[in-house]
Amino acid sequence: MTLACICLTAYVPQHAARDPFSVLEPAVTLTREDRDDLRAGRTVVRSLDTGNPSQLAVFIGGRVTTTPEQFIVDILESARLWKSPKVPSTGTFREPVRREDVAGMTLPADDVDALRHCRPGDCDVKLTAPEMARLREAIARAGAEWRAAAQHEFRAIVLERIAAYRRSGLGALRSFHDHRDPVDPAYVFSSLLAVSDAAAAVAPRLAAYFERFPDVPRPESSSEAMYWLETTHPPKRTIQAWHIAAQLQPRHTNPEVVVLSRQLFATHYVNGSVALTALVQDTGGQRYLLYVNRSAVDGLEGFLSGLRRFFVERRVHSGARTAFEHLTGRLTH
Repeated sequence: MTLACICLTAYVPQHAARDPFSVLEPAVTLTREDRDDLRAGRTVVRSLDTGNPSQLAVFIGGRVTTTPEQFIVDILESARLWKSPKVPSTGTFREPVRREDVAGMTLPADDVDALRHCRPGDCDVKLTAPEMARLREAIARAGAEWRAAAQHEFRAIVLERIAAYRRSGLGALRSFHDHRDPVDPAYVFSSLLAVSDAAAAVAPRLAAYFERFPDVPRPESSSEAMYWLETTHPPKRTIQAWHIAAQLQPRHTNPEVVVLSRQLFATHYVNGSVALTALVQDTGGQRYLLYVNRSAVDGLEGFLSGLRRFFVERRVHSGARTAFEHLTGRLTH
């Protein structure tokens, strides 16, 4: 769970001021039990129906002690905010990108070994077909130093992906071909935004900005950043890259902050992920983070898909709860 944040001043749901827990409707409707748990300081985690067999959605909510202004500051420093034993390496992409931005990025040994044999349709790392060929060539040229060469070339590929995305948006991200059928990131993200009713309702300008990035201006008074992180959640270590942006809402409105995030890529499992987070305040002054994430995930269709979904959702719930509670703990001021 990570955030590309933005808060919009143009649209504030009329019911938000009366009921802070309804700001993500209709995508998420909280029960009375959910609300009682939130008020009692318990983290609420549950799966949501996506209407798409290849996607997962999860809601997470919990109390937090912060201010809207401080939350914006913290979220724009996500590379620092997320670092923990389960996220041992992180970094921020500067503008323009530099080699130093990924100096701490290291592919796990198993992934490096797999690069020697990667072919379109059969690769353990999410890469495009040209990237696979490029990595194999770098490995072949390096002789005994092939492992270091593979790490160097992978970091260069990551920087080029981010630079291309900044120039041309999702259209610059070529199709991953790690499995039989190539996956077009632009198509994946379009489908994720299309099913995110909450994003369209709460943050229409942000949804439009992300959909057409970088061809439309960023909403007024907003900030953004891009960063990467390495997660150790089982079964495999994964390197991810995210685009984040943040904006403060007018005073005395709910949500106080609205967050929309996009995972640009991950080395395993996830073909695309978007998330919406709202910082809200109740009439007693207590603040809560309400978070909904939708992801396109490998292996959720076909034979035994129901069983696989069951186990994947269990891992997602466990990892999401751990990550969310880490976040809310770091946000406490």
